Amino acid sequence: MAALGAGANEEAARSLTASIIAAEAEGLSTVGLTHFIDYLEALEAGRIDGNADPVITRPALAVAASPIPASTAPSTTSPRRQSCSASPSSRRRTLIPAAH
Repeated sequence: MAALGAGANEEAARSLTASIIAAEAEGLSTVGLTHFIDYLEALEAGRIDGNADPVITRPALAVAASPIPASTAPSTTSPRRQSCSASPSSRRRTLIPAAH
């Protein structure tokens, strides 16, 4: 797999592949295969940590938080991401509704 060659571990490579396939299947080509080369380049350059271990905490009953280290978030300075309006703090933390 190309992601393995770019520096991702086996779990991250499978996850990336599955997310690209799912995006394409849902018709979300803007985050699917068209960005695969970007993801590979980011892995090779170290902007995405291909060996990161996700950490999920539960700061409250209603949410689960997963802090995203700066090295795992795609760069917002790339030409394709210049229109991103997310603040630095929102790029580093993803809130996920907790399961009941």
